[in-house]
Amino acid sequence: MKKIIISSIIVLLLHLSLFVQETYSQWTQTSLQNISMECLSNCFGNIYAGTIDSGIYITTNNGLNWTKSFIINQRIWRVYQFGNRIFAGTNMSGVYVSIDSGRNWTQTSLNNISVSSFTSDGNNLYAGCTSQNAIFKSSNNGNSWNQIPMQGGTRSLAYSGNNLIASVSLYSPGGLHIEDIYYSTNQGVIWNNSNINGHPWYFMVKDNIVFAGMVIGFWYINYGVKMSTDNGISWTHLTSFNNKNVYSLGYFGNYLFAATFDQGVYTSNNNFSTWRRTNEGLTDTITNGLLIKDSYIFVGTANHGVWRRPLSEITSANNISIEIPSTCSLSQNFTNPFNPVTRIRYDLPRSGSVRLAVYDVMGREVEMLVNERQAEGTYEATFDGSRFASGVYFYRLTAEGFNETRKMLLIR
Repeated sequence: MKKIIISSIIVLLLHLSLFVQETYSQWTQTSLQNISMECLSNCFGNIYAGTIDSGIYITTNNGLNWTKSFIINQRIWRVYQFGNRIFAGTNMSGVYVSIDSGRNWTQTSLNNISVSSFTSDGNNLYAGCTSQNAIFKSSNNGNSWNQIPMQGGTRSLAYSGNNLIASVSLYSPGGLHIEDIYYSTNQGVIWNNSNINGHPWYFMVKDNIVFAGMVIGFWYINYGVKMSTDNGISWTHLTSFNNKNVYSLGYFGNYLFAATFDQGVYTSNNNFSTWRRTNEGLTDTITNGLLIKDSYIFVGTANHGVWRRPLSEITSANNISIEIPSTCSLSQNFTNPFNPVTRIRYDLPRSGSVRLAVYDVMGREVEMLVNERQAEGTYEATFDGSRFASGVYFYRLTAEGFNETRKMLLIR
């Protein structure tokens, strides 16, 4: 009799949870608001937000609170950690350096120019300049700089393998404006042209793959995202992501994120064959900086500061099939029982809002796996039970009029 009563209570609680009003998760604005952003960086475990005209702000608690750093109120193109120092590239005031995590800043000898990017080969620091036909190199932590002549200004830099990679804008003798990617195998002594015929704005290196965020250029309209698997020598255009001005990139697991001009944030997780917008709740879709830190993705916007969103809302379910299912369904998790990770598969015959959550035996939600709009297809979500005690759990799928709950067993 006691077992029957307990079972009845569990069923009642689960049924009551069906009537709880759904609140789909989305981007939320941090306390840094109404400021025009340029870049986001992770230095010493803290987030440094470079602005267009208000200097640098720092948060030590993932955006809950921000402190303004003492630096001139102008455009901060890039913030970069090198060794035990933090460097800031500014518009027409060169490079500033901080040795106390951003509390105080000192202008280096590299001044009166626009420094838009940094990179490092481990021993040397490189600074890219848009206002000079040169890259500057420091072998002593920014105390002094040596000039590496270039044929044009440099918007972005990267170092991959043994190659220094530069985004270069130049004018040919005939007056033609040329935008291209150059690479050097000997620290800038000799440069080679990759001949991509486009305007790279941002480089990101992940596991020896170099990604280039492209923007529409003076002559070229070949923009979106390009990828190099040979350290910047040759490039492949991801044609699945055409005609987007990409200002920043980020990577998490097998997900590539792109912050675009006027279209917000996109992501791809299936070898970049398809992309989807993830703008739920994001009211400012002119996005400049993008950063992934801890369990969040952060994005800087043109007029409304910094926003953040839990990564689990975007990355916990993978689209594993291009075929469109005929019906909506929720499969039994595999493996079951499990310890501590299991996979949950579900089918969506049409696009719409999807919510997949895990509950304990008392009907309390313990983990949100999916909470967003998804396209039609077959998806697979992963539940990691390493933080939970052994026992029975329930997972429930809600999708456009479809509701189903299944039981699973965690054995630790």
